[in-house]
Amino acid sequence: MGKGVKKPLEKPMSYVTAAIPLLILNALEKGKIDFQDLSRPLPNKTQKDWTLEDELWLWDEAAQKLNEPHLGLVLSKSVRIGDFGILGYVLSTQKTLVGSLASLSRFHRLIHGKAQIEFVRDHQADRIEHYFKGPFVRTTLGLSSPKISGPGPQASEFTLATLVSQIQDLSGQKIQPQKVHFQRTKPKGVAVYKEYFGEASLIFGQEKNALFFQPYELDQPLKIRPDPKLSTLLLVHAETALNELAQKHPWSQRVTDLGMEALSPGVQNFGVDVNFVASKLGLSSRSLQRRLTEEGTSFRELLQSVKSNLARQYLSDPLINVTEASFLLGYSDPAAFHRAFVKWAGVSPSNYLKTTS
Repeated sequence: MGKGVKKPLEKPMSYVTAAIPLLILNALEKGKIDFQDLSRPLPNKTQKDWTLEDELWLWDEAAQKLNEPHLGLVLSKSVRIGDFGILGYVLSTQKTLVGSLASLSRFHRLIHGKAQIEFVRDHQADRIEHYFKGPFVRTTLGLSSPKISGPGPQASEFTLATLVSQIQDLSGQKIQPQKVHFQRTKPKGVAVYKEYFGEASLIFGQEKNALFFQPYELDQPLKIRPDPKLSTLLLVHAETALNELAQKHPWSQRVTDLGMEALSPGVQNFGVDVNFVASKLGLSSRSLQRRLTEEGTSFRELLQSVKSNLARQYLSDPLINVTEASFLLGYSDPAAFHRAFVKWAGVSPSNYLKTTS
C-alpha cells in the first residue's frame, strides 16, 4: 500500500487460547445442553484462539444454562497443567513454586491477551494478583462501568481456584491462601468457597482478584525434580513464542493497546505521547512514526481514536460526569475536553449524554 493511503483501522481484539472455552463447552455437553439453544452461534470449535469477548460471553451463558452460579470454581477441578501448552510445561519444570509463579507472570500472555497475573513479594505476604490490563470494563450488566475493570465472576473464580489447585499439585503440599480478594460483589452464599480456598478470609468488591499467602510459604521445591537442560530449552521456546506473538500484531494495534492501558482507570498516565509509547515498544519516536505511516495512520490519529472511544465509554457510565471523564482522559481543562469531544462525536458531551440516557 502506497504512502499516504489510509487503511481502515480495525478494532483491537484480545485473544485467549481455546483451552478454557473447550473446558466450558465440554461442561455444556456433559450437561446435555444443545449448542443450538445458546443465545448466539459459537465460534469454530477447532480454531486455536477465541476472542476475549466470546470467552466471557460463554462463561455467562454456560453458567446460566447449567444453573451453576459457581461454574468457574467447579471447572477448576478439571484443569491439568498440560492444558496450557508450553506455558504449563515451563511452570512444571522450574525448581521452586516461586520460579513457576515468576514464569507465569512472564509468559501468561501466551494464553491470554488481556489478563495479567503478577506474583508480588513483600514482608507482609506473598500475593498473586489477577486482573485485566487496560480499560476493558465489565459488570453484571455487561461491558459498561469503567469503575469496575476486570473479568467476570466465573472467569476470576476459575483462575483463582485453578492457581490454588496447581500450586498444590506442583508442590505436593496442601498450601492454602490466608486471604482471597474478589472483584465481584459478595454472593448470597459463600460456604462453597471453603472447598476451594480452605479457611481463607474472603473479601469481595476489591480492586483486583488476588490470593495472599504467608511470607515465603511459596518457597517450596516442586515435587518432581526438573531437568535443568529441559527447563532451559522450554524457557527459550517460551521466549521465542512470546516474541512471535508480539510480531503478529501491527504497530497501530500495539500503540492503541498501550494508549488504552495508560489511560485506563487507576493508571491515568497523562504523559502519553509518542516518546512514551515508542520507549515502551523499544523504538525511537522517529522509527515508530515511520512504521505507523507505512500502515496508513499516525500516532496522533491513534491517540485521538483511543481518547474518543474511552470518552464515549466513560460518558455511558451513570457514575461518571463530564468533568470526571475529562480528568480521566488527562484534560486539566474541561473546556478542552468539550472541544475535543465535539470533533470526535459531532455533538457536545452533554448532548451525547442525552442520547445515551
